[in-house]
Amino acid sequence: MSGSKDDDAPEPAKAGYGQPPREHQFQKGKSGNPRGRPRKNRSPEPFDPIIDASMESYVLSEALRSVQIKENGKIIQLPAIQAVLRSMTVSALKGDHKAQMAITTLVKTTYDDLFEARADTYEKATKYKAECKEIFEEHDRAGKTRPVMIPDPADIAINENTLKVLYNGPGSEDEAALWATQRAIAVEAEQDLAFYKDLKDRKGTDSGIESELKHAQMRLDAANGLFPDEATRRKPGFDLQKWRSTHPGLQAILARALERERRGEVGLAKFKPGVQIDPK
Repeated sequence: MSGSKDDDAPEPAKAGYGQPPREHQFQKGKSGNPRGRPRKNRSPEPFDPIIDASMESYVLSEALRSVQIKENGKIIQLPAIQAVLRSMTVSALKGDHKAQMAITTLVKTTYDDLFEARADTYEKATKYKAECKEIFEEHDRAGKTRPVMIPDPADIAINENTLKVLYNGPGSEDEAALWATQRAIAVEAEQDLAFYKDLKDRKGTDSGIESELKHAQMRLDAANGLFPDEATRRKPGFDLQKWRSTHPGLQAILARALERERRGEVGLAKFKPGVQIDPK
């Protein structure tokens, strides 16, 4: 019927492709995605021990690879990283500002790291010796036998001026057992030396006696060179590493072993302190 409300109402919009029904259309002023765009998963890649270990191996291999450089008219061999540092130093000395800054920063960082490590070791060693002293004093007051401390605080030398700490004795139970074995070998070798020297004095020179004397002296030098007794290693200023690297008897043994290895008679890897090696 003409003039009715139904006749005046607008026709509903047609729905179709690109034109969803009105109730499903975005409303003006309101986001169609109130939660926002989901974040991407940016978690780091999982650790791959095989790849990472290989990379570390490659880096160290290249850094330590021996290379040849010419210096003062001579060809010398150096690890690659040392050659790089030497080249930087030369450039710095010639006035290269970037090289000067790089080498100065590197040296400062290295010294800072070394000092920090030394200070940390000094603090731990000082604390350990103080704790051992308290324990020993407590046992002394109680009339008890002092406990065995490994490392023995008497084997720890501390330089208060440089903060340098030296460990001149065994640092574990296994090392303590090894030291004890080698010291027993040294005592036995000293007894053998005294015996064969007396025998030589009474019977004169003999090839068998001379051989036994050489073996006894070699065992004594090996034991004393690698595992010095308490009286020696606890002297002020003693440095175990220097002692081992400069001990004349031990160096003579190593020289003989190297010579025999060169001749193909024995491998140096077979040498162990306290094991007899023919000193020919």
